[in-house]
Amino acid sequence: MGAGEHGAFRFTDRVADYVPEFSRNGKGDISILQLMTHRAGFPTAVVPPAVWEDHACCGDGVQFQPGMDAGVAPALPRRTAHWTPVLIEAVTGKDFRESFAKTHRALGLQDDIIVGMPRAAMVRAADMHEPGADG
Repeated sequence: MGAGEHGAFRFTDRVADYVPEFSRNGKGDISILQLMTHRAGFPTAVVPPAVWEDHACCGDGVQFQPGMDAGVAPALPRRTAHWTPVLIEAVTGKDFRESFAKTHRALGLQDDIIVGMPRAAMVRAADMHEPGADG
């Protein structure tokens, strides 16, 4: 069961109510629903790796009026999903992987869906990078 299903938030709540740093760069009035439906207004925002550890590193500002249909720029990638785990952590006070695992266990999906690597296993992971234009 998700945080929303337990009454921890409403989809009309502002993301910044739970993650105050999110309000930077003109994103203060964006709702959870706008974020989760890719209508937050920043479809091509660069997501800096630092955002996972430091939510104050909030990335780019809005590019379109929040609330506009995601189809306004259909060729653009949608990069708002990275805020969903940050929001889950802010609402639950737990690592998003723990929240996902609890939900997956409740649904009987614990062996079928794995989201995120356990922190203890990260030291064994290879860091992947896309080569630049110069190779």
